[in-house]
Amino acid sequence: MTLNSRARYRFSLRGSNSSDLIVAAGSAGQGTILISITQAAPLLVFVDDSGTLVDQSTPTLPQGISVSLNMYGKSYDVPSVYEVPFNATTSLPLSTAQLVPTTLGETSIQYTVSVANTVPAGVYNVNIAFQSILKGDMLPAGYLYDSLYGYGQWYTVILKVQ
Repeated sequence: MTLNSRARYRFSLRGSNSSDLIVAAGSAGQGTILISITQAAPLLVFVDDSGTLVDQSTPTLPQGISVSLNMYGKSYDVPSVYEVPFNATTSLPLSTAQLVPTTLGETSIQYTVSVANTVPAGVYNVNIAFQSILKGDMLPAGYLYDSLYGYGQWYTVILKVQ
């Protein structure tokens, strides 16, 4: 899902923005996201486990689901929306958040979704949000809605836990 067409000026996710992943509790599964970087700006990546970028009050994913990325041969743990440094009343410099560097061109991102033994069987939407950040960009109050809406896209892994 493209949240705003401006994202295409920095990067775009290629192909479908979702995939199915079947995983047994206590194991992990992998998939690939294709991405085209048109402006080499770092990406802020997080899991929107509230299920919506607007309402961040209640997580919908059970404890025990985690996501990591491998991009350019380096692994990154993907924090949940609740773990991304954020002050609800003031702007924060982006240096407080972990950013994934990018280079121009087409590349693939391998994601791994790990599921603990304690996760109940069911179907869960794991929304991986990508936000392009340039020097000087700030995280305004409510940025999880406002700024991702301006410069981001998300990829949904439809996780089927058995």
